[in-house]
Amino acid sequence: MLQVRGDPPHDAGVYVIVRDEPEKVVFVGTTSDLRQRASIWVYNFKQASANPEFKLPVKGMNSFPLDGWSFLAWTKVDEGPVREVLVSNGYRILNKQTRHRGTITYKGKAQTFAEHARDAGVSYEKAYARWRRGKTLEEVFQA
Repeated sequence: MLQVRGDPPHDAGVYVIVRDEPEKVVFVGTTSDLRQRASIWVYNFKQASANPEFKLPVKGMNSFPLDGWSFLAWTKVDEGPVREVLVSNGYRILNKQTRHRGTITYKGKAQTFAEHARDAGVSYEKAYARWRRGKTLEEVFQA
């Protein structure tokens, strides 16, 4: 079963699901709520334990026994360096890349593209289409 180390906060951060034996493997991810993500993973492991047909949501994770996994979490760190440290310590990363929503600074606020669009009252799809056509950020987020 998955063991959650510590008490993850309701903060954004990087988490890993790690197994040391028989092979050092790890899944690395980011989330806006570490405690919620931990509970989701605990739920997934319980479902897999109760139902052999249940597939964990990471390719390759089902080839390992369900015991021996740990959930670790950190706030205020970047995913890239965490991955580098794990690889340098001999871990095989099950997910080569996770989706990263970068931030852009517009009108003095650093937010994701979707957050800027929402604040401006423009649909994400419309703003994205404008951006793809090469419009300026002022034109992209114009209501």
